Amino acid sequence: SKVQIRQAIPNNYLSILDLDSGNSEDELIKLVLSYKIAFFNQQQIVKNFPILKNYMDQKAQNISKKSIKSLIKNLERASNTKFCRNLDFNPQLFQDAMLQFIYDLVDEDQVFMFVFTPYTTTQMLQMDDLQLPIDEICHGASQRYQYKLKLSQFLIILLSSSDPKYFAELQLKSWRLFAVSEEQFQKDQQQKSYFENRITADAYEVVNQSSESSVHESQFLSDKLVSPVQVTPIEKQKPLQFSNNLKESELSPIEFSEIQEMRTFLQKEQQQTEQMKTNLQKMLKQRLEKQRLKNEQLAVQKQLKSCKQELSIMQIRIDDVQEYFGILQQQLIEKIVQRQSKVQKAKKLKLQKLYSDLMGLKSQMAKKYKLA
Repeated sequence: SKVQIRQAIPNNYLSILDLDSGNSEDELIKLVLSYKIAFFNQQQIVKNFPILKNYMDQKAQNISKKSIKSLIKNLERASNTKFCRNLDFNPQLFQDAMLQFIYDLVDEDQVFMFVFTPYTTTQMLQMDDLQLPIDEICHGASQRYQYKLKLSQFLIILLSSSDPKYFAELQLKSWRLFAVSEEQFQKDQQQKSYFENRITADAYEVVNQSSESSVHESQFLSDKLVSPVQVTPIEKQKPLQFSNNLKESELSPIEFSEIQEMRTFLQKEQQQTEQMKTNLQKMLKQRLEKQRLKNEQLAVQKQLKSCKQELSIMQIRIDDVQEYFGILQQQLIEKIVQRQSKVQKAKKLKLQKLYSDLMGLKSQMAKKYKLA
């Protein structure tokens, strides 16, 4: 489940995540699984993104194009630029992209991982407690045997390292033994790891392994019939020491080859350094531009705030004027009513007087007629 996948992502360095298998897909996924270590902030992202991009650019056999395109799209969203031209990533969105990539690979169930262990699967099946072999697998105590297993099983190993209840989900019989040639594991002594100041340079020799084949997959291990191929470490060569007057013609082919590889490595490092300087300058310009825009935005916001305050004061004044106008209107209505009342009263009195005068005239007229 997605919850278990999130729990499997390690917060601290584990040797099981070393980029030393010689398989680009395996190393890509191990780098992605290390996102809490290798990509935990902007500085680490800028430092390790070229390594991630190099793995992504290599042709994948078991990782679908759909998953790679989805990862690229999510990384573009994290950098807010097409093709991740801007290395100013949002660390949280970057880590979300890494996690979603793992979700996609687990759903596809096509990817294989490689682990090293000092035990055969037969020996582990006979153990009552798998804590010791799991710890040795995760922390690289010994690299005697190399196994190929599903990504889901690899995640179960990571879960088991912190919670033994997942031991029951380890399908040890499905692990496939790999015999690896010496050539496959010859590493550059100056290989750069994605961890801080860490160099991984291991060489391995296969016992009873034909020199014609580099890597081949053996059959499933049975409990008793198949004995695994042993891989024993070769002694690392001592560092080369040169005098000031040593000429290239005096070097052995191996020494000359190592020097050429070192020169190539240093040139690549110099190119990466120049690229990083260019990117940092671009980032600085972008940040200065962002700061300028931010200052302008703050000035506009300040002006808007001042205008809002003035509008608020004017609104208060308008409300006061409206209230005063209402009072005046009420007073005017009262005066009009009072005046109309007085006029009506005066008219009534006048009519009463006229009626009284009229009645008086009528009575006088009646008296005159009687006398006549």
